[in-house]
Amino acid sequence: MSIKNKKELYLVSGFLGAGKTTFMSNLIKMFKSQKIAIVINEFGKQGIDGLLLSKEGISIREISNGSIFCNCRSDSFIDALVKISEIPVDIVLIESSGLSDPTGMSKILSMVQELTENSYEYIGNITIVDATNFEKLLSTAVAVKLQIASSDLVLINKIDLVDKGKLEKIENLIKEVNPLVSIKYTKYGLIKDRRWIENLNCKNSSGDINIAKKRIIGTQKILVSMEGNFSKELIRKWIEDFSDYFYRIKGFVRIEGKWHYIDGTSNQLEITKTDIMPDKGSLVILASGNQPVKKNMISSWQNYFNRDLVLL
Repeated sequence: MSIKNKKELYLVSGFLGAGKTTFMSNLIKMFKSQKIAIVINEFGKQGIDGLLLSKEGISIREISNGSIFCNCRSDSFIDALVKISEIPVDIVLIESSGLSDPTGMSKILSMVQELTENSYEYIGNITIVDATNFEKLLSTAVAVKLQIASSDLVLINKIDLVDKGKLEKIENLIKEVNPLVSIKYTKYGLIKDRRWIENLNCKNSSGDINIAKKRIIGTQKILVSMEGNFSKELIRKWIEDFSDYFYRIKGFVRIEGKWHYIDGTSNQLEITKTDIMPDKGSLVILASGNQPVKKNMISSWQNYFNRDLVLL
């Protein structure tokens, strides 16, 4: 198959809450004249991002409850790419889980290329980092370092929330991990120039990364049923009460009679109205295993709501 006829494949990585889904939405708009397929790798059992990115004419495949690069889910990832190779699309976007280690992309892709007669042109790994908490995460979450080390383009996101000195420090830290990577600044995951993502040099993401790998110890994945109608003020207070104990929270909740999307990290929380109408309300929470997140969320819940908190 000629290069011209190959499907262009982009990998989008980044830790929880960095802004991957917002960035993916912007990519979809950028490629609006082309046919797109998306593979979404969620960290929890229940998919959220698929609802946010769902648009007419876009093929979406979700792989939940594990990283697409680990043995437990890599077969599903390979199978998804093989099936996508058989449909008429031009662009394939992969949003990996925030805890994923994308250094295994080259091995995955080599197997896929053999099974699909070399039908993909791998453009590279675009990594999104959150300027507000990058320094802390770099020292505590090894996945952040692995994502940067295997990246071809790093987008420092949320630059409107930090000063110039902090941005310079973040850029220097990124260069220490990956001296050759291209670095750009973004707000709301918005690319100013399409040339940023065109013709990326995918040497990093196709090679071996020499970084000691270790998991975030005892990661907790918690799914909370949010059936019923809630007060926005009380929901915000409840989440803020235990925000020090989780990496990421997201999901859909009916607030004051209308559906809202909740998206937050330990230091930032957004509750916004949405046109999406899920079958039921729920939240997905990811936290470190050594944090008493369930104890604190249940205790706080009892202070604000006259009903039981249902954990699934």
